[in-house]
Parts: sequence; structure tokens; C-alpha cells
Amino acid sequence: MLRLSIILLAFTGCLASEGAPIGPYETPTTALIVLDLQRDLLEADGRLPVKQSQVEPLLETATALHAAARAQGLPIIRVENLYTSADVGNPFRNGATVRGTPGATWDPRAPIDADAMFEKDAPDAFTNPAFDAALRERQVTHLVITGVFADGCVTWTTRGALNRGYRVTLVRSGVAAGTDKARTAALDALQAEGVTIADGLDGMRWAQ
Repeated sequence: MLRLSIILLAFTGCLASEGAPIGPYETPTTALIVLDLQRDLLEADGRLPVKQSQVEPLLETATALHAAARAQGLPIIRVENLYTSADVGNPFRNGATVRGTPGATWDPRAPIDADAMFEKDAPDAFTNPAFDAALRERQVTHLVITGVFADGCVTWTTRGALNRGYRVTLVRSGVAAGTDKARTAALDALQAEGVTIADGLDGMRWAQ
């Protein structure tokens, strides 16, 4: 069931969303997107957890990215999966991140402070129009994304961004998946599509 759930999470809605091209802007900037760091997806006894050996590096990287973004005065946006109890996909997700359940809450180990928070009920965060609107309002052209799943919501949110003209950077340790193989395959595929994959925070370029 868990393996099937991960597969369905990765491929539900197997096309990334489309949208109008961004910019040009007078003052383009970078935003940090913290994606789905919720208890069901990170805790060992969660309903749909990533590989546990990836969790500590993920949280450390997300916290470091958060601190760096704050130090540079860059916008930080938090995105959460929140499904209704009647959602038809719940059985395939093992009931993960259903609104009102403990597992849907933000993991207390993860950075929570953000300039805006948006909900989604699909892998691609851009399916919530308010998310894209917030980025455009802030003149964002470059996204640094951290979160889960590398082969699910991270992939489809990244592709939704690329379809609108955003640049995207991912840090290898800043995303997680159900297996090491799944994470590597997802990052390799995204790199081939033009995404910058950083091996660590040292030397990572935030600026345009």
C-alpha cells in the first residue's frame, strides 16, 4: 500500500499546470518555497513518510535555507497539502494530510515562519492561483524549493514553475522521497529540464 501510495502521489495529475509567462519586472527577486513539511510525510509513524534517513538532512537544509533567505530579506512562502475527509484519493495516500488530523499539521522540527502560507490539494502548488499571484506580486522570478516528495509535489510544482518562466533551484539534501533511488531519479530528470541542482549550500546562488 505504501509503495502504491507514493506512486500515486507522484503521478496524480500527470501534467504540470500552465500559466501566463512571468515578468518582466523592475526588481526581480528570489523566493524560498517550503513545501509540505507535515507530520504525516516526515514522521516515522506518519501515514505516508519519506525515507527516514533523509529526514534529518532535509530539516537541517530547510532550516539553513530559511535562515539564509531571512538574512537576505527574501520572501519565504509555506505550502501545505490539505485534503478533505471525502477526497477520493485518500485511500491511495493512506489518509495522509487530511484536514483536521494530527498528521496534517506542520512538523514541529521544520521552520514555520513565513511571509505567506497557501494550501493545495494537488501535487502542483500552482493549482492554487493565489500561490502564483503572491509570487507575481513580489516580482519573483527564481524559486528555491525545499520539501517533499522529490518525485511528487516537488517535481510537479517545479514543472508548473518552469511552464511560467520561473527559474528553479533545488538542493539535493533539501528534498526527500520514499527511497534514495526515487530522489536521485527525480532530481536527475529535473536537472535535464533546466533546473539547477545544488550539491550543498556553499556557493549556492540566490541572486538573479
